[in-house]
Amino acid sequence: MNFRSKLPCLLLALVTAGAVSAASFSGSFTSDDQMFETSLTLASPSTLTVYTTSYASGGFVPVVSLFNQSTGAFIASNGGDASCSNGRMKDAVTGICNDAYLASPVAPGNYLAILTEFYNFPNGNNIAGGFSQAGTGNFTSSVCGTSGPFWETDLAPCAQRTGNYSLNLSTSVTPEPATGWLILPVIAFGTWRFRKAKADARNRSVL
Repeated sequence: MNFRSKLPCLLLALVTAGAVSAASFSGSFTSDDQMFETSLTLASPSTLTVYTTSYASGGFVPVVSLFNQSTGAFIASNGGDASCSNGRMKDAVTGICNDAYLASPVAPGNYLAILTEFYNFPNGNNIAGGFSQAGTGNFTSSVCGTSGPFWETDLAPCAQRTGNYSLNLSTSVTPEPATGWLILPVIAFGTWRFRKAKADARNRSVL
């Protein structure tokens, strides 16, 4: 069963340099090929971070993928890399860090973040290509020679996880470099006028 959950678009209108906004979603899948997606709109150039925290508390191995919602273009995905970088925590049972994490600089626009279970990755460079395990049901059980969902396939023997997920999004506004360069000519012009005024004053006193 391929069930896709959707939430209304998040409007993250970030206009102040250094501003940060965040949102979190939690729930449970009932099958391996289930998906959760949420869309968001960014009003300023930003760094968009998409990550999970649920593997560390017993959830399935997650994959997060990011798309441009307007064009469907694939931007990035991450999952199943067993990395403890970027604050990802170890699961107490497996001793592995297997939460997903990606951070990408993005322009103002509409974006789509999608959560799936490892190894259900996007097909190709556009969301129109779908996902590799869409419609396949509990695909992890076939790899592990078992039954039921949420088996961690990169362990020997496979370990069964829960369907719980916790997906997090955060954005931080990227300061526009042009701002500093625009100020410099104004300062230089002001200094030149100040010096010219002093020179004019000296010339008048000599006369």
